[in-house]
Amino acid sequence: MKLQCTLAALVFGLSTLAQAAPIDDMLASARDNLYVGVNGSLFDDPTVLGLGAHAGAVLHPNLAAEARLGLGLGEDDNLEIDNYFALLAKGILPVDSNLAVYGVAGLARVAYSVDGWWGNASGTESGIALGIGAQYHPTRELTLNAEFLMLPEVEALSLGISHRL
Repeated sequence: MKLQCTLAALVFGLSTLAQAAPIDDMLASARDNLYVGVNGSLFDDPTVLGLGAHAGAVLHPNLAAEARLGLGLGEDDNLEIDNYFALLAKGILPVDSNLAVYGVAGLARVAYSVDGWWGNASGTESGIALGIGAQYHPTRELTLNAEFLMLPEVEALSLGISHRL
């Protein structure tokens, strides 16, 4: 719980760096800075691989909004992550012109299934998602990122790539 509180404080602290901008400027920035991407994840407990997609918009140089959808690939001890969905705010802190660190916070839902001797069961967990990461921009259109994300009842390490539209 202490880690979650620390991550939340970091994300919201980073988002305060986004100085108040008129809503028209933020909407114009979002239209001009849409991006889509894919990522591969290693989930922990269950330890399975995942594949995901994300779409987002940079609202301000220090703030973005993002939606993510992913699928679990495989199972661990008869437990499988079926899919996840998250809506996130992303606080961005540039380190230099091509490198930035960021924190994400938002809401997520994780669907899972369990195969046991008694049969099959499935369920969902919803709650807060928090994470930290770094992103590198080799070109203006391309972004590479590495991230640690805590979803409800599961954690993931991810590597991804995004393309600006």
